[in-house]
Amino acid sequence: MTDDRKAHDAKKTHRILKEDLKQILLTHVWWLDTEGAKGSQADLHAADLRELDLFRVDLREAILEDADLEGADLRGARLQAANLIGANLASANLYRAHLERANLFRASLRYAYLAEAVLDGAELELADLHEADLGKCSLAGVDLTDTFGLIPEQLAGARADSGTTAPPGLTNR
Repeated sequence: MTDDRKAHDAKKTHRILKEDLKQILLTHVWWLDTEGAKGSQADLHAADLRELDLFRVDLREAILEDADLEGADLRGARLQAANLIGANLASANLYRAHLERANLFRASLRYAYLAEAVLDGAELELADLHEADLGKCSLAGVDLTDTFGLIPEQLAGARADSGTTAPPGLTNR
């Protein structure tokens, strides 16, 4: 059992039934489309979503605090401004995912595949980026100073700007 798995088991996640998840996603998109007038914001706090196929899912502004998304397929997912505080995204496939302004405070992104993902303006304080693939990942305006596990090779292929702050000893490109 991985350290990420042990930590999230201790948080008492709850499994969401496929039918319930489908309904949550539908009402969330309705909530987004009506700017909150109808439907409801997706609240998947502490949800066990491990290994699920969430390809191109629209979870903008969703509540995913302490959710377990380990190994989930989130390719092309729309997670802008999502609350992912303490979420477990270890080994998740986030290829071309949109995480602009997402709050990833204390999130685990260990071994996550973030190639070509967009994290512009995301909050990554105390996030674990050990072995995360950041190839061609956009990190504009991201403060990486208080992240864990980041090494120079990970930043080599990432896209940064003058607002990107690298941890001491690492340089942003």
